[in-house]
Amino acid sequence: MLVVHIDFNLIPGKEEEFLELHYQHVQSQNQAMGNLGDYLLKSTDSPNKYIGLQFWESRADREAYTDSGALIHIPSYNMLVVEQTTREFYDVMAEVMGSSAPKWVRHGRFDVNLRLRREFERRLTENTVREAEKFKERGLASSRLLRYLGNDFKYMYLGMWRSQKNSDAFVRDPERSARRPFEDMLIVPGIVESYEVVRGFEGGEI
Repeated sequence: MLVVHIDFNLIPGKEEEFLELHYQHVQSQNQAMGNLGDYLLKSTDSPNKYIGLQFWESRADREAYTDSGALIHIPSYNMLVVEQTTREFYDVMAEVMGSSAPKWVRHGRFDVNLRLRREFERRLTENTVREAEKFKERGLASSRLLRYLGNDFKYMYLGMWRSQKNSDAFVRDPERSARRPFEDMLIVPGIVESYEVVRGFEGGEI
């Protein structure tokens, strides 16, 4: 599976236009071969910061869609953002699915010491699966560990939750707090942020 991660930093006051334009883009791509869904996330700390997540069967499916001309009649986001949107491509290393639709997301970014990359992947994959199995009956919608396709040291974690309350319970879990399986492998401290799900589609409309 390919995950496309898009950062949007909106010009203040452009939110309504952005949401309408994003809906047009999603309506188009959700009809494409190989598209598995889409989420739009809004930062809980920065009101003009959004993240778009696209899920595809493969990079070839995504490239076939962008080359098809399906977007030719849909405006770009350029007039609504402070700076040009950035798109990053990730491979899914580990995935555990729950049964509920997400409304809240914990989003982590990690830059790893290259010499320790394999051990980091092993530890974080095991940790992701262990924690997801524990919490998938306690509000966890999905848990994914992603590897950036642009270099060998950048990773992302996406924990999707039914509510902020469920996410906060995960953060406060004493077993999790006592276990720090990979911090010593990072180049700089990881960045973990919270986002609200504005809209989403993954095998069924939210």
